[in-house]
Amino acid sequence: MKDIYYRPESLQQETLATMANHIKEDRTAEDLLFQVMLSWGLPLSLPIESKEIDAKTVFYVASNSLIACFDDLTPALVNTIAKDKPIRFVSSENAITHDADKTNFKERFKQLSPETEVKFI
Repeated sequence: MKDIYYRPESLQQETLATMANHIKEDRTAEDLLFQVMLSWGLPLSLPIESKEIDAKTVFYVASNSLIACFDDLTPALVNTIAKDKPIRFVSSENAITHDADKTNFKERFKQLSPETEVKFI
């Protein structure tokens, strides 16, 4: 993640647009996955399986302990993932096309897999 500790008085209006994405540009989906695993206290030694679903890469950590997808999310993809009833699901804010989709995806998880902890980074 980028450093996000700024002082308001040291910022210029022109630089705010460059701060919209808090993920460093050179980070891969695997980098994000490992960061999320560490922040949730999951050992990096857990088995990780990568699956192609609807032409998107989806990571399954320890079967369904964590499912992660950092590609663009679609309703069909979210439905497929939620039906696997993961303990945790994580994606990136950048994977959401419209603001309303974030709420819709969370609600879909509540319907199909109410026990799933959903997080967007």
